[in-house]
Amino acid sequence: MKIRTPYSTRLSGTFLACLMPCVFLSSALATVTVEVYFENGSIPTGSLAAIVADTNEDGFLPLTDSIVSGSALSVGALIGGSDDRIIALFSSTAGPEWSPGAGFGHTLPSLDYAAHGISEGTPLIIYVFPSHSVAGSFFIIGDEFIVYRSSASGGSGGDIPFEAPADPGVYTLSALTSGNGGDFDPVSPAPEETYLAGNAGSTGDGSPDDHGNSRQDATSLSIGGSSGNLAPGDLDFFEFLVTESTTLTMSGSGEALTKGWIFDEAGNLIYSPEGGAPFSFQRLFDPGKYFIVMQGADESEEGDYDLSFEVAKAASAPGSPDLTIGTSAGKQKGGGLYSPSGSGQVLVVKAKRGKKVTAVLSVSNSGGQSASLVLRGSKGSKFHKMKYIQLGGGNVTASVGRGGYTASYNPGQIIFYKVDMKPTKAGKERGKKGKFTFDAAGAGGSDRGVVKTKVSK
Repeated sequence: MKIRTPYSTRLSGTFLACLMPCVFLSSALATVTVEVYFENGSIPTGSLAAIVADTNEDGFLPLTDSIVSGSALSVGALIGGSDDRIIALFSSTAGPEWSPGAGFGHTLPSLDYAAHGISEGTPLIIYVFPSHSVAGSFFIIGDEFIVYRSSASGGSGGDIPFEAPADPGVYTLSALTSGNGGDFDPVSPAPEETYLAGNAGSTGDGSPDDHGNSRQDATSLSIGGSSGNLAPGDLDFFEFLVTESTTLTMSGSGEALTKGWIFDEAGNLIYSPEGGAPFSFQRLFDPGKYFIVMQGADESEEGDYDLSFEVAKAASAPGSPDLTIGTSAGKQKGGGLYSPSGSGQVLVVKAKRGKKVTAVLSVSNSGGQSASLVLRGSKGSKFHKMKYIQLGGGNVTASVGRGGYTASYNPGQIIFYKVDMKPTKAGKERGKKGKFTFDAAGAGGSDRGVVKTKVSK
């Protein structure tokens, strides 16, 4: 193992990371020590960092993309449902060899290339999340982050580029300025380098902001609502506390056409702006803390807006279904979007040849009365056979296959269904596609979700 003098003696107040040793696996076991040195100011002790692999080598999804919201920070998770997979997590420490709050020191466990779907040369990226300290927490739009990426070897790019190495040995990845032994220029990096600090939703121009850009500095929201101004690239965060189950309505109006997100305290996405602007939503909320994130529908324009936040009047509307769809129970899309045509609730999944594909649906009663709602789903296609399981309730394949599985829902109640799509012989052929439609119907309306699959190698 290669031993280096700690950089804290000459990088006081900077951000350092040292990872040693780290085991990478390719076609055979290979012990690889990876040392990482990078600086970006003071980072809080306990900050979570992730090494992410671009498994399809088609470019990394930016953390400023709204689709990233709700991504779990856990090993094996995909960022924003893309092919960017987290292959390692580590946290900052306050060891005596580091300046306070300025360093990372960690020994990574073995990394199984086959398990993570990577190989020698797979591009890597390093993310640091100063506002996260617990693995498994959710990243949502507005959370602080720092990004490190390079395709350059040597100097500040390290002894190897930021990509998965193949052979045993000691490798260094670094982003150090010339004053600290490197050649990294944080103001004007070389074309082949990207070392960025960022906060999704920050105005970026240093101008005063009326509401915070992250959960950490959200404005407390009370009944009646609030108002604000949205500059280009700006986000406005609000938080509200529900002490007992309450149906709330919220909407945006004014000069700025607004779109919005709603998250619970754990970062679970409750509402997204996929249905378009203006922002408008009504739902029964259980006790807990929630966040509303406001953004201008035209992110290049500036304008004022009003956010209405009220307790809904006693509802007498009949039971209505709200269908969402995703890759897991905690990763749903389409909440609050009533789209019988299927628009806005399309899940696209890549199916490896011969492998089963799984999707998860949820159906909730968004009306004001209890009601019997009917879930209808595709029987399958020549490419896939379908199997439906109500999570916690058993197999419902036969009922759905006949055209309607009926269940009773209370207002606000959510029931999840797991859908297993097993490829037929035809479905094992590369390039084949499948499409499945799920409908939920009740006395108060209907909703729809669509799963599209494409067979890859």
